[in-house]
Amino acid sequence: MENQQTELWTKAIDGVEAGKSLSSGQARQLFLDVFEGDVPDSALAGLLVALKARGYRASELHGFSEAMLEVALEIPIPAGCIDIVGTGGSKAGCAAAINVSTMAAFVAAAAEVPVLKHGNRKVSSTSGSFDFLEALGVPIPETPESAAKSLEQFGIGFAYARHFHPAMRHVAKVRQELGFPTVFNLLGPLCNPGRVRRLVLGAASTETADLMAQTCAHSNYEYAMIVHGLDGIDEISLSAPTLVFHVRGGEITSEELNPEDFGFRPHSGVAKGGDARDNVRIFAEICQGKESEVSEIVMANAAAGLVVAGAAEGFSSAVELVRAKIRDGSVLNRVNSLRN
Repeated sequence: MENQQTELWTKAIDGVEAGKSLSSGQARQLFLDVFEGDVPDSALAGLLVALKARGYRASELHGFSEAMLEVALEIPIPAGCIDIVGTGGSKAGCAAAINVSTMAAFVAAAAEVPVLKHGNRKVSSTSGSFDFLEALGVPIPETPESAAKSLEQFGIGFAYARHFHPAMRHVAKVRQELGFPTVFNLLGPLCNPGRVRRLVLGAASTETADLMAQTCAHSNYEYAMIVHGLDGIDEISLSAPTLVFHVRGGEITSEELNPEDFGFRPHSGVAKGGDARDNVRIFAEICQGKESEVSEIVMANAAAGLVVAGAAEGFSSAVELVRAKIRDGSVLNRVNSLRN
């Protein structure tokens, strides 16, 4: 680093260690330096450790995500395109993950809502979204053109983070050596390469849900819905109330929803999945119309996608719409078309 850049980084790390916040502009510039390969691993590690120890701030997440999107490969998307994505990190996911958001993405797409599903392979869970897609036999696009073509043909596209965020190679070594979750674990859901403006974002804690809502309020989302199941899952729950933040035009409102608000009876506990192949088997049963606690939680989260997209006015009516799409074979047909 040049002397001026070294001074900027030293001042930033010292400030964070002292409990101060970085502005969005400062955060953006720091990460642009990183993504250009100009920052020593020791400086990046120092910043990541300081941020983790002090706690994350919305203005900083906004700036960091802006930098990530500036250097990402952009995927063209149709108007009204959404994503359904979670931060990960829930205890349930670590033990027996269900790829709820990815399954819900297929269901929402069958209801004629365009979806660009952004995600990665497993880190702490038993099955990441792209482990599941690979096991399902769905081709993984490697270029913006192929992802856009999938969106155009099938109403759903897939953005594997490693393909569309090549600048992340500059942080891989430090993240691996630190061995604990860093701010990058929160940035993924905010950095869809299609720059989607409508989003269902699951958070694994109430604190994270509030932080992500504040961060989305800094950004230009048409409608971001942040959800946290109060039984500790990063999605809508049907075994406990769900905390929901609605972010529209920079304004945040919140509510607590119960399973009955989606038209379901409360479940006895958190539904469990397994590895990618286990989840493919579970999803096959859902596509064939078999109703279960897992199918209901998938329908609830797909319904949230329809509400965010403006394709349904309320959660219960959205659930009925997605249920009909499962029963008439639309979801299964969508999956089979992608496999061919």
